[in-house]
Amino acid sequence: QGAQPVQGQLQYDMWGVTPTDLWDWDMLKAKITKHGLRNSLLTVPMPTVSTRQILGNNKCFEPYTSNIYMWCVRLGKFQVVNHGGCVSSMWDIPDGVKALYKTVWEIGQKKVLELVADHGVFICQSQSLNVHITALTNGQLTSMHFYGWKR
Repeated sequence: QGAQPVQGQLQYDMWGVTPTDLWDWDMLKAKITKHGLRNSLLTVPMPTVSTRQILGNNKCFEPYTSNIYMWCVRLGKFQVVNHGGCVSSMWDIPDGVKALYKTVWEIGQKKVLELVADHGVFICQSQSLNVHITALTNGQLTSMHFYGWKR
């Protein structure tokens, strides 16, 4: 009796997804069934804008829009340089490093939608996502919505 996790059904079960065997999901389910959950939700997407300021992370789980940005707080405005700024056009930076520090403008948004869909099966509540396209058409917007919905 109770919520789905206490009955041994986690979020990914409701999506019909078989997770990786890197973790012992059966043991987790058994412990939840036996002891219950401390919180009403097992997983929640983080961080929010507020926790981003405290922890120094990017807001949400999206790629950075820029590697240099302004952080506006009550004490004033501060320029934050994330790993030296945009590195994609710097010839002396190895390709592997460039790949690590791509901004949202350098990453295909279809890939971002796929990543969000992949981790969505493990989130117990809704998630939101910003999509970044420089010259968006109505057709692209419609295609992205349907692609994300089908995933």
